[in-house]
Amino acid sequence: MFLTILFKWTEIDWIKWMPVEVAVLLFLIISIRIIRRLTRWSSIKISHVREGLWDYNGIKYHSYYKSNPLETVDRTERKSENSQKNDRILLIPPLMDKIKMGNHLATAITMLGHDVIVLDRNKVLDFCKNNEDGEKIGLDFEKFLLEGHFSTVILFDWSIFPIFKLLGFNENQPLKKNLLNISWILIRPTLKWNDIRSIWKIIPFTGIWFSKLCFLKFQKNFYNKSSQVFKNDVSNPDKSDNTTIKNNSLKNFRFIQPSNSWLSKEGEKNLVNYQKNFLKISNSDIFQFSQGNWTFFRSETIVLGIIIQDILKNKKQK
Repeated sequence: MFLTILFKWTEIDWIKWMPVEVAVLLFLIISIRIIRRLTRWSSIKISHVREGLWDYNGIKYHSYYKSNPLETVDRTERKSENSQKNDRILLIPPLMDKIKMGNHLATAITMLGHDVIVLDRNKVLDFCKNNEDGEKIGLDFEKFLLEGHFSTVILFDWSIFPIFKLLGFNENQPLKKNLLNISWILIRPTLKWNDIRSIWKIIPFTGIWFSKLCFLKFQKNFYNKSSQVFKNDVSNPDKSDNTTIKNNSLKNFRFIQPSNSWLSKEGEKNLVNYQKNFLKISNSDIFQFSQGNWTFFRSETIVLGIIIQDILKNKKQK
């Protein structure tokens, strides 16, 4: 068949073969998208960054730390496990990010001189399902953040809701100053599962489609039981009690939002209400891309620059 097409292409009825042509074209497009998704961010290694395990209460967490390339691996790993720095960064990567070694974002931040602890989805799930008593779980995670000396927490879409729920950033209770002293960088903010558009309304094999496909597996654990957590009346901008952060409170929230969101119109309104009325943040704390898709394709360095800028600014203020 191939030789026939090659040598007798002028004699072929291309109209008749149109369905085959379209199918081949779709197959190539889908294959290219999948290959790009799987290979775009491979693991990275650099001489001044080591990887190891950080021990907290007998549980090992994957960690990144800056080191002298002339030091031995054993020496730098012991140094990382025993360090009690006040500038640790907690990174909870996207669900699609299955790279446990050589994470590009963790490596870049480590070059600033910070220790980076990576909390994968299984560790987040462990915090969420430890105990049926939601208050006790929240205290466990709060203790983890404070005893771990984390100065910044970086969250992506799927992890924002469960983490904020654990810490009471959305309940009718006072927000603790110790938690507000931490800098929170929220990328592709998502507050409720119901705020996300239906998967059938999203073009297949895009970044949003892949993200939601991964997200579906965690919906039951993270979202179903608490779909109404963000129920306090944030629609009233004059409300001033413990359910909102007052204007004179220390606010260390930064939002990085792509132009192409998976939120519905109602979901976008809920997010704006939460940002303006609950967190009381200003427009300068929201970095909204006017162009750039869900994965910030070709804009990744800008996202990294915003993250590093915020980390350095908080470091200077201490």
